[in-house]
Amino acid sequence: MALIDRILDLTEQVQQFVDTGRWADAGTLETERLGLLTELFAREGGPECERLARDLLTRNAHMIEKLQTQRVQLNEATRRLNAAPQIVDAYRSNAPAVRWDDPVRRRVG
Repeated sequence: MALIDRILDLTEQVQQFVDTGRWADAGTLETERLGLLTELFAREGGPECERLARDLLTRNAHMIEKLQTQRVQLNEATRRLNAAPQIVDAYRSNAPAVRWDDPVRRRVG
């Protein structure tokens, strides 16, 4: 059961890393977790392993949904950041050539 406990602990840590956006850390732990799962299913079987597999698949599906949502959000943020210089340039190109508070302009008007 120590192996199952370690797998569950790693699953919880991976979930926490996903929740906080620490994807590299989550990936490292996920690799370790998958190795332990492979070891568990190669050594043991039965209803307890099947139940664990179903539970982990459900948790994985939730993590994947969260990651996909975060990916969409990151893509949108990246798009906005990439567009920012063009937006600033467009704003500047619409600005008056002479500032309204320019002393030279006041003398002309």
